[in-house]
Amino acid sequence: MWRRDTDTYEGKVMRYDNTGKHKQTIPHDDNTHIYLYEKPWYITENNNGDVLVSDFDRHAVVVTSGEGVHRFSYTGPPSGSGLFRPRGICTDVMSHILVSDLNNDTVQMLDRDGQFLSYILTRQSPGINETPPWGLSYDVTSHVLLVGSRSYNTLHVYRYINRHLALSDNREHCDVSLSSEPFNSRHIPGLTQEKIDRQKEERRRLVKERRRHEEEIRRQEEQIRRQEEQMRRLVEEMRRLVEERRRRQAEDHT
Repeated sequence: MWRRDTDTYEGKVMRYDNTGKHKQTIPHDDNTHIYLYEKPWYITENNNGDVLVSDFDRHAVVVTSGEGVHRFSYTGPPSGSGLFRPRGICTDVMSHILVSDLNNDTVQMLDRDGQFLSYILTRQSPGINETPPWGLSYDVTSHVLLVGSRSYNTLHVYRYINRHLALSDNREHCDVSLSSEPFNSRHIPGLTQEKIDRQKEERRRLVKERRRHEEEIRRQEEQIRRQEEQMRRLVEEMRRLVEERRRRQAEDHT
């Protein structure tokens, strides 16, 4: 797990065993004594025992060994397409690091040593242009990448590793066919493209209906405001007439 100190605003990674006993804390780089984390969001562990943390405020994926030694911090692809804001993070069966970039709507693939390999998903990928990527998870059984969207409560499933490659004994040298082009994708059962289109259309309808409803409420409120203003004027006029009547009566008595 990770936590953020509210006094120093520095994050740390804390390891517990299955009984809940605290075993380890990773607060800073042993060489520089600088805190490794500022605002950690997601955490995962690679096949080699590395601990990977996406740190939103440091704009980095911070990686330490299982013993807590800082290995590297990844701050975005060499092309520098924009400020790197990492969110979801996971690893696959070949120890690749996959991380979603909130600022650029991409999912990036790194090797286990933090070298940028490829964009797995971009704004041009199926589903990403409508629902930017957020949470990530890799299914070790079916070897697919599950991508939770930033909005709309949708989940997409993408395949980028062939099953026979994932089961190969020589994984380090498998050709994963890396490319910046969109990969084969499919939506999970119950979230077919047809259903997503229907959901979008339903959302548009609900938005229009809500706007009409809000406009009707504003119209009614304006009408009530005018009626209240008329009532206020009538009351003032009645008060004026009463005062005028009292004044005349007082003059008659004198």
